[in-house]
Amino acid sequence: VEIQDIPKSRSTRNVIHKAFKGCILFDDMDNETVEQLIDTMEMRTEPSGVEVVTQGDTDSPDMFVIERGQVAVFITDKEGQTRRVNEQGPGTRFGDLAFMYYCARSSTVKVEQAATMWVLQRKVYNRVNVLHAEQVQRRKEELVANVPVFKMLDAAHRQTIVEALIPVTFQ
Repeated sequence: VEIQDIPKSRSTRNVIHKAFKGCILFDDMDNETVEQLIDTMEMRTEPSGVEVVTQGDTDSPDMFVIERGQVAVFITDKEGQTRRVNEQGPGTRFGDLAFMYYCARSSTVKVEQAATMWVLQRKVYNRVNVLHAEQVQRRKEELVANVPVFKMLDAAHRQTIVEALIPVTFQ
């Protein structure tokens, strides 16, 4: 998976941050990782009337953040009746349930007012998480290796300490 940085304005980054708040996908991430994910998000613009997500679709691995415009959310019940259940605008996200759980889309989302959205691809999200975890692991190992009192321990005991370390950020 190739990870590309796509430039964004400060206001765009703020909209994406707002949309990420309260989403379990990002709650436990450090700021550096969240910023890296934001860097990778691709812009998508759609005119009114375009169906962005289709209920039942199982091959739709993206999550969306709306920067401008508005979308409407529809659910079709078992009898085939479609009803409008929500509308979303700037600073909101959609598609995160299917993104997280690898499940079929639970609703259809259509653009109501021409929309600018930012797309986070699941494969990029997963790759950034793996790279970040590897980086954190290396930092912990370096830290433990550089503490004089730990040098007398064998590799297995040093690894136990590495695994027990939890990053804490102070402000």
